[in-house]
Amino acid sequence: TSAAGATLILADGSSNQVSGSYVARIYKEGTTKKLHKYDGAFYSKMSMNIGGEEEGSGTLTITAENEGLDSELHLTVNGGNIVIQAQNDGINTNEDGVSVTTINAGTLQINAGLGAEGDGIDSNGHIVFNGGTVYTISNDRSPDGGIDADGEILINGGCLIAAGTRNDTVSTDSTQPYMELSFASALPAGSQVELEGTSLSFTTEKTTQSIVFSAPELQLDTDYALTVNGAVQQYTGHAAGGFGGGMGGQPPQPPEGQGTPPDLPEFPDGQMEPPDGGMEPPDRPPESPDPGSAPPDGQPEPPDRAEEPPDGQPHRMPGGRGETLAE
Repeated sequence: TSAAGATLILADGSSNQVSGSYVARIYKEGTTKKLHKYDGAFYSKMSMNIGGEEEGSGTLTITAENEGLDSELHLTVNGGNIVIQAQNDGINTNEDGVSVTTINAGTLQINAGLGAEGDGIDSNGHIVFNGGTVYTISNDRSPDGGIDADGEILINGGCLIAAGTRNDTVSTDSTQPYMELSFASALPAGSQVELEGTSLSFTTEKTTQSIVFSAPELQLDTDYALTVNGAVQQYTGHAAGGFGGGMGGQPPQPPEGQGTPPDLPEFPDGQMEPPDGGMEPPDRPPESPDPGSAPPDGQPEPPDRAEEPPDGQPHRMPGGRGETLAE
């Protein structure tokens, strides 16, 4: 897709601002059938490629009253620094089942869904991460995600943090390890999330229930301790195999007091070694019996909920919300 369409170069040292809401809907005459829609503050009718010069220090800042950076077909980011604040989607590529949003290099910081709804990166086709550093967060009051695609989401390289109410599932054809974390209870804005031994360390800007994290440093067949506000959390791998469970912990507590919105995460400098090795899906813990059900013949009565659980199993509280993270 990088050979198609318009090319935008962000000059080294330049600071470029675009703001506003450019919305047009063109209907078939005499009907309400929509033929075209242009609703991005920075919009291309054709495919668009964005890159930087040698230093990659040019910046494009988009402040959008609707959607931020849109393309009618494909969008490829090859460099530069892009900062987007949007009332609706931060990035949107619009051709159903065809569009591909590709991030090869550069830095993207996307705070989307500042209005009633909005995804961070939304493709009506596919999303591919091959490199760069991406932080994207969606609306926290609607079922939106940091990454949303009608087709596949592939992660082959780069550093990605995607936060939201939900995130679309990453394809198992991805070549770089990733974590899909779904919290049983929403994390309040201002929660400090860290994955020990990795670059995943940031403070949530909004209420967050889903986080997708990927970086070259992630290793397969490795246990990582995930903490929220210092409390170790329980988690499982994604459906096609993933990471071993973290230690059990208490649900995160909301931060004390009110303050300014948290800073965007700082990402690691330099290159990191890619992981080696393979991985098998972790074993699932046994299901808890339904309350009040009798045990099978010859089996002892289950322990009372107040008693200690079997070795290696997390505490479960009434209502099934004892595990802070659910798969």
